[in-house]
Amino acid sequence: MKKIIIASIVIPLILVYFLKPIKKEVEEIPKEKICESNCNIGDKIILNDKSTWHILNIDNNKITLFSDATIDLEGNYLPLNETSMRNTGVPVAFDTQNARTIENNPYCIFQDLGCSAYEKNNIDVFEDSNIKKIIDNNFLPKIINVLNNENIKVRLMNKNEFDYFKSLEYTNKTRYNWLYYSGYWLMTPYNSHSLYVHKEKEENLTLISAYIPYGYGIRPVIEVDYDLVFK
Repeated sequence: MKKIIIASIVIPLILVYFLKPIKKEVEEIPKEKICESNCNIGDKIILNDKSTWHILNIDNNKITLFSDATIDLEGNYLPLNETSMRNTGVPVAFDTQNARTIENNPYCIFQDLGCSAYEKNNIDVFEDSNIKKIIDNNFLPKIINVLNNENIKVRLMNKNEFDYFKSLEYTNKTRYNWLYYSGYWLMTPYNSHSLYVHKEKEENLTLISAYIPYGYGIRPVIEVDYDLVFK
């Protein structure tokens, strides 16, 4: 009788233990320190407007920074979700259909596919892309005001930069989470009607048609004097 009583108590406890819901572990992203001096590539910094950036390069008293956030069509920062790495970017393409015609841009040989050339060269591309126009007309004036200096270059990240930090991840056995905060365009073209983009939550680059307005946003890169950032 005692054995029956003990079993009636123990067995339910065992079942409760093994049948209880398994909590799904969520990958915790370690909080990055903000670098304020003697910074290296890959470090996180904050500008005067409280925007967050990561260092792509430091060379000859120049520093190259990559925005953690995408910008909207007016050049304003969009909300940044570092935990989910969910794309908050406004879907933007290099061009809408027929944005740069063959008459003015013979390099853009497929009008219906847009054009992957980021900026004009006055040889076979005589107009900047939609993305560059947004950056130059709407974002550049804002960042000039933030740093109180007009000697600032603004562009997109290129494929070589992306590949370099991917190689550093492998070499240093680390992960640069800021590379994957959103899906965003790169400025390096693949051919006349395709180009590279980083897909949201993925570690690889992909090729898509230049004008297709998927959820890829604009994450600016700025090149400025080192002293403007670290005064």
